[in-house]
Amino acid sequence: MADVITKDLVIVGGGPAGLSAAIYAKRALLDTVVLEKQAVGGQVITTTEVENYPGMPNTDGFTITDTLQKQATDLGAEIVMANVLSIVKDPETNLFVMETSEGTYHAKAVIVSGGANPRHAGFYQRRESSLARVFLTALPAMECSIAVSRYLLSAAATPL
Repeated sequence: MADVITKDLVIVGGGPAGLSAAIYAKRALLDTVVLEKQAVGGQVITTTEVENYPGMPNTDGFTITDTLQKQATDLGAEIVMANVLSIVKDPETNLFVMETSEGTYHAKAVIVSGGANPRHAGFYQRRESSLARVFLTALPAMECSIAVSRYLLSAAATPL
């Protein structure tokens, strides 16, 4: 791809936030592309049970992603699998310039919704002081206590 592609809006990241932004952008008649480096849907695609997504109670990550992607593409949003290597603003044209693994994009605006990388949170049983289970946290900054059966689990500070 040697050509420069110019868009009104480039969205970096194809998770729920990026796809939602694409839906709103297309409804506002913006020429929009979503650049995703790994898998459309982001981290939620691997989640088998989601109970707290607005408007979609008791669902799974694949269903959320599939629904958002279909709505975005039905409205005309383009989704391109590409790794964004750099984003700079050209002072002469006042456009953002994105170098990607698939070519160069210019845009009037950029939304970066890069998502998160899961981190391991160790949980231990207070009663037996042994490692109970390892969880991947979807919201790494969230601290929580979880009651499982009759044991109270709390976040362990010990590395795994």
